[in-house]
Amino acid sequence: TIPNAFAAVTVQCAGSENTILNWPNAGGGFTFTYSGSSKNAVHIRGCSFTTSTTAGGSAIKLSNTLVGGAAYTVQSTIDDVVCRGDDGIIVTDYWTKCLEIANVSNVQVGTVMAMGTAGTVYGSGVTVVGLPGSAAYAVSINLDRVTCNNLSVCFEYGDYVQGVTINQMNSTGGAWGVHVQAGLTGNLDQLAISNSQFANVTDIETGTRIAGLQIVNSAFGLVSTGNALNLILTGTTIIVGNDFEGLTGSNAIIVGATQSGASITIIGNRLTGWSGGGTALLLQAGSLGVT
Repeated sequence: TIPNAFAAVTVQCAGSENTILNWPNAGGGFTFTYSGSSKNAVHIRGCSFTTSTTAGGSAIKLSNTLVGGAAYTVQSTIDDVVCRGDDGIIVTDYWTKCLEIANVSNVQVGTVMAMGTAGTVYGSGVTVVGLPGSAAYAVSINLDRVTCNNLSVCFEYGDYVQGVTINQMNSTGGAWGVHVQAGLTGNLDQLAISNSQFANVTDIETGTRIAGLQIVNSAFGLVSTGNALNLILTGTTIIVGNDFEGLTGSNAIIVGATQSGASITIIGNRLTGWSGGGTALLLQAGSLGVT
């Protein structure tokens, strides 16, 4: 628990895989509880977090239960971090979550690798959620150079979240690359994804609308029967300059029910390799304002 003052905690290791922090049992990892919503910070650098069990908990959790002033906070940083099972690279053991951000704003995440399991995929890379019961938002979450392999989801965009950027993400072998659950009630706003590479069953899925969704300059290598972009519910969206490589039965862009007054712009993309029932662009009932 960080004191209610201008106070920070730093965990400075000697470099990922040079310093290995291991938790043998479930419920492991570090939890940092913020006592001052605008005054506290956490900095973690150069560590590998390993668990010797399945569903090991959250390797790193940043938690704030206070309300107010979300946009005006000092920044926290996570850099050069690896989350994996202690039994090897993508074997059996896995963290439930590599990095869990709960109602903490202004978090800078760079050079993080999260690894799941062989066979059926489990675990999450980075999850972000605000404080839905008090309508408090987690804002300004910036991910750069995040790598996910064989996870259930690489990045989970939760309720009461705004202002997320994802750059140079590499997510392969999982169920979802970026996922927004259905039925979220907060005013979700701003998700910018750029210069990234995906190859999952579903690369990006929005079960709840996000106003201001941008997907640009990224590569999508689809799997059979998979979807690159499954925009089940959509707000204003820009999809520009991406490369989609299709496989038998896969879909590149699915546009579902669009919010009234929103616009969907799809321009300058390369879509190739569609056969065997796959579709490059599928506009479903309720899709509006598509250019």
